[in-house]
Amino acid sequence: MMNHDAPPYRQVDPSMAATPPNPRAAAALRFSVAAVLTMPVAVGLTVYFERSFFRYGAWLLLAGAVAALGLGAAGLRRGLRVLREVPAFPRPQGGRGRGVAAVALGAVGLLFGLLGLFLSWVATMSFSRGRQLRERGREVLARLHPSAGWIAPTQRPDAPEALRRALAAQWRVNAQTEHASVAAFARLTLDLMALGAPARLVDAAQEDARDEVRHAALCFSHAHQLDGEAVGPAPFPEGAAGGRRSRVRSLALATLAVDSLIEGALNEGVSARVLARLARRCTDPAAADLVKTLAADEGKHAAHGWDVVAWCLSEGRTPVAAALCGAVAALPERLKARQPDAARDGAWEPYGVHGEALEAEAWAETRASVSARVARLVAAHNADTR
Repeated sequence: MMNHDAPPYRQVDPSMAATPPNPRAAAALRFSVAAVLTMPVAVGLTVYFERSFFRYGAWLLLAGAVAALGLGAAGLRRGLRVLREVPAFPRPQGGRGRGVAAVALGAVGLLFGLLGLFLSWVATMSFSRGRQLRERGREVLARLHPSAGWIAPTQRPDAPEALRRALAAQWRVNAQTEHASVAAFARLTLDLMALGAPARLVDAAQEDARDEVRHAALCFSHAHQLDGEAVGPAPFPEGAAGGRRSRVRSLALATLAVDSLIEGALNEGVSARVLARLARRCTDPAAADLVKTLAADEGKHAAHGWDVVAWCLSEGRTPVAAALCGAVAALPERLKARQPDAARDGAWEPYGVHGEALEAEAWAETRASVSARVARLVAAHNADTR
């Protein structure tokens, strides 16, 4: 006889535990699994179309990101509906268990794909030399004031008198970005230590920060040689501000991976390409020597950025892979040029200031290379997890 005083879920016939799988739960699970698998398929196709990336690959990645977000949302919605509708039977077959799995997988595909898209979009709103310090996507630079603290004797530039003041102003902008990069690498060091990164990554971040101190001093000194003004960075309290990474390890690893991909592998890689080609176009010996020094170090920093990406992927696995795929999908095809109007046509390249065409060429090549390499990393990760 059925006990009418028992809680409602105990009044259910035990034979219900053997009912066929819940079709809505199965559909929710399929949507969620598809969301997780969509981006690896998209990056795999991008590798196939690598030689004609801008014709096919970028659209494939964008379509993959949109599909992953849509499928993840569908799986999440259907999974939540299953959880509301299926009673709490003891171990039901095909009901609540699949609903929970659908919600979990859908959330991973949706949230980490969105995270990568957002971080990539914020970091690429404008290109700047190398890794930058950002607050809410905006570059943070120190103000300038009269100071000789960052100026050292250097070779005198060979530039026309009419251009010297304008060139000096641009080199001080370069110096400000290099100065801010010191703080950016300091934050990277703290993030790596907080996540338990190996000593080689922490040491590389420290080495890169020292490089940026030297770069900033070289740029300020070059500007001083151009116009004779002793100008340096003002106090920079913003460099010590800013929140740290999330305490949720997967989220912190995904955020650090995307930051290192965009600010390190991509931006430093673009900068290295621009500077290496610019050095061959410099007719001013002082500018050429400075640009060669910067190019060599920026290439090293880009390689260190890839090391951080690879470590984050090995530690964070699928959530980090989803965030990296989302980041690649959000990369713009072109960037807004930031050069002074007089430099856009390349007229200042003999004096170490690149033009718009050189930047666009370096961006296109580095973007394609970064996207293909992320695809290979994610493909290798998927193969290891099978």
